[in-house]
Amino acid sequence: MSIAMEPGVERMDIRTFHQRMGEVNHQPVRVRSFTNKRFTVNFRVPLEQLRRIVPAAIEVDEVRDTGLGILSMCACDFWVSRLGWVPIPPVRNNDMLFRVSTKIRKRDKTYRAYYTLRSDSSSRFLGFFGKRFSHFRKQVSSFVRVDDGQKYSLECQAA
Repeated sequence: MSIAMEPGVERMDIRTFHQRMGEVNHQPVRVRSFTNKRFTVNFRVPLEQLRRIVPAAIEVDEVRDTGLGILSMCACDFWVSRLGWVPIPPVRNNDMLFRVSTKIRKRDKTYRAYYTLRSDSSSRFLGFFGKRFSHFRKQVSSFVRVDDGQKYSLECQAA
């Protein structure tokens, strides 16, 4: 199987593509979580700049023939309450994700997806497993969260 996204981009063998993305194991269990708060900011960026940071085999999603794509920053505050069928004491986690809106072709269908450039997690547990079972480029970093009912702020101090 091979994939090619944009005109003029060479076809890439799927094994080569996965080697470029980095080795990731199959996630052994389902994870159940509850999103407490999420905030996403999208920036329009010229396509040629986004193409420099996304593998050539992945197509950057263009905003309606404008020559622009989307660079996104997402801040998440959530609780993980179950790993597989085992309930666990809730683990509160904060994530910051930096990603690009893309399209992936699989057989005869095109899917929209985010290509994650970096993901920071406040949980050492989730960061450890996220680094091994996802392509989110998970890092463990310190976060400062204020959530007092009047004000909510989340700051990531990336490692």
